[in-house]
Amino acid sequence: MMNTVMPVDDIFLVAHGGQNLQAQWEKTQGSIAKMDHINALWVRSNTSWTFDHLTLTSCGFSPWRQIRQVAAELERRRAAMSEAKWGLLRLDVEIAQAREKLETESAPLSQRLLLIEIGEKEDRIAATLRKFEGAMKDVADLERNYDQLMAKLGGDICEERVNSAEQDAHLQRALAQSVRSVRYCGVIDPGNQEYLEQIGVNPSKILAVIKAYLSEEEGLGGDASSLHKFIEGLAAKVRTEAIEKAKL
Repeated sequence: MMNTVMPVDDIFLVAHGGQNLQAQWEKTQGSIAKMDHINALWVRSNTSWTFDHLTLTSCGFSPWRQIRQVAAELERRRAAMSEAKWGLLRLDVEIAQAREKLETESAPLSQRLLLIEIGEKEDRIAATLRKFEGAMKDVADLERNYDQLMAKLGGDICEERVNSAEQDAHLQRALAQSVRSVRYCGVIDPGNQEYLEQIGVNPSKILAVIKAYLSEEEGLGGDASSLHKFIEGLAAKVRTEAIEKAKL
């Protein structure tokens, strides 16, 4: 039969402050319980909005780059959940072993150490489960973005299609960065000029087109959709001109 032992919290309170500390501890535990529900809102590494507007769009306008980011984010969540799963299973076994030892342990100090071990592992389980739940929510957001991107891309994802899309992804990124540079200082900075030249685009020609767009930008609406349309249209124009030039 299991020996009757003092709960870990009581051991702590008796050893480090007695009744005054106990009263404070009970009040603190009540405060924690009152506020604990908000922790669930921040157990994730990203919110849904962050995924949609920052994490995925940070890799540019290209849906190919975005689907690649989805794959990278998914792999991180899969690895984290795998680590958490095996860690939780191991903690369950270790707690069960400690409880078995406690059944037959008669030495008071050894009992305390076993109770401390169990308490620490139970706290680790609670913290890990929160992160595990957050990772599962992240995966749900990634799936939503995946479905949207796959509908946009159409067909099967294969290495050949990814490679053919790289040129356009770099072109759109260079154009977007050039627009921001012109907004900031009125010219395309040397780094983005070099970027455009490496792709095979004349920076001076692009500068004139960007200035014409920016002169009209304020009247095109308050969101970024007009910029996206401009970048996509300009990229398509550059590609068409490159094709026509190659035919000559």
